[in-house]
Amino acid sequence: MWDVIVEFNLWPTYLFEFIAALAGLTYLWKTGTKVPDERFLIHYLVFIFLADLFILIYSTYGYVYKFQYLEFILGTPFQSQFWLYNILILGICSSFIYYFILLFESRELKRLFKLIIVFYLLSSIVAYFIGDFFKSNDYSFSMGSILICIAIGAYYLEILKSHNTLEIHKKLCFYVSIGLLVYNLCLIPMHLFQDYVQSNSGDSEFYQVYNMILKLSNFFMYSMFTIGFAVEYYWMRKSKIQKSI
Repeated sequence: MWDVIVEFNLWPTYLFEFIAALAGLTYLWKTGTKVPDERFLIHYLVFIFLADLFILIYSTYGYVYKFQYLEFILGTPFQSQFWLYNILILGICSSFIYYFILLFESRELKRLFKLIIVFYLLSSIVAYFIGDFFKSNDYSFSMGSILICIAIGAYYLEILKSHNTLEIHKKLCFYVSIGLLVYNLCLIPMHLFQDYVQSNSGDSEFYQVYNMILKLSNFFMYSMFTIGFAVEYYWMRKSKIQKSI
């Protein structure tokens, strides 16, 4: 099974996720942070790594061993991994929007984006029923990504109105927002114009480009998360040292 993972070059994304999750756990261990948004992000990174790893094992096991000992899955819609990804995408997008809710100072913004999460979940469920829950669904990812970008924009506007603008480069949340913004801006066009591009260039060419952009975007996003933990820890230690002098 490992041979297939290496052959299809599936491992890099999981390595980046693992490093980011490890950086988060190390940060939690070193600082014992009680900050809600930081703890939420760390728990999220651990969860997403384990969830993605489970889906990788599930799909690879089915591909290599044809669900040996789990033959009842063969010939059913559950044979594909897309239904698992469709569930996971809802969790991923909702979690990142909620992360920015934790960062917002404005109660109105918090209330608005909580309603946006409800809208996103309900509309995505409807899209799954209208389309096919057991196949790739562009709506949930594209809409979720757009809403995340809107949440990041609202977060930046709130920063500009605050007195913390000059200190923002010291904060984990700043690096998280950059990683997420670049990741989503890179992938939104790929999903929105997927049908048009495929009809003109063919599946193989489209997926080669898509996979390359996806891997590079994942590398950038999780690298920014990891850098964010390191930067936040550095400035926290520096502040403590200065106070002790």
